[in-house]
Amino acid sequence: KIAIGKGKDNIVLVGDGADKTILSHDGYQSGGEEIYSTLYIRGKHITVMDMTIRNTHQNATGSGDQAQAIHIHYGDYISFFDCNILGYQDTFWGRSSESRVYVKDCFVEGNVDFIYGASVMLFDSCQINVNRDSAAITAPSTPVGAPYGIVFMDCDVTNDEKGFNGTAISKIFLGRAWHNAAKSVWLRCQMPATLSPDGWMENMESDVVEQDKIFAEWRCTYTGNKASDLSARKNGGRALTDEEAAGYTLENIFQGVEDLAKLTTKPYVNLN
Repeated sequence: KIAIGKGKDNIVLVGDGADKTILSHDGYQSGGEEIYSTLYIRGKHITVMDMTIRNTHQNATGSGDQAQAIHIHYGDYISFFDCNILGYQDTFWGRSSESRVYVKDCFVEGNVDFIYGASVMLFDSCQINVNRDSAAITAPSTPVGAPYGIVFMDCDVTNDEKGFNGTAISKIFLGRAWHNAAKSVWLRCQMPATLSPDGWMENMESDVVEQDKIFAEWRCTYTGNKASDLSARKNGGRALTDEEAAGYTLENIFQGVEDLAKLTTKPYVNLN
């Protein structure tokens, strides 16, 4: 495991490519470890690029299987470029509402609520892959008053033909609300034929503020026709209006970031 603690700022982790540099661990919540994620981040201005970060613990029992590959705990200005981020249950946790996270050109995989939390997170041009049937991709806990939560732009949503447990994957969901004013928005994404026409699952907790929740899609494309009717979405799912979609810019999503280009541009690092 690698832990970047509080005060450990301005760090760039550089790999030789996601197929060559692999950070791997199998920690999980019931394993008696204080930090059980493969990569734990509490510092600021952290960039991770050209590597794989994975948690190999599989959620086969259905209990006590939270096993993050990434845990961002009060870290801020966090960027990932050209990485594979692999896991099963709870792969990627943006824990704090104080954290702003940018993920570009990455492959992110998991099943139960595998992109989740209160952080502002933008997944830009990523592949989001599901490895178990009936999975919910996101579980946001966006705080009340926050305009943005977990956002996907120009991503490709895919799934394995069979889950890791051998069961064929026939149905997936975009998310379910965890806490607070949950927000999960998908813009211009490619959706698979396995996307349920419902789109979204029921809330996980009773404290979700329905009037502030945003579960929405905008100008996505759909393999097959069964999930393309956004008027059939359930549990708060809907189409984003064009006016609303116009507000989803880098500047708005990451409001308050003093150097947006630094957060969203892959740095050149000369290792020679």
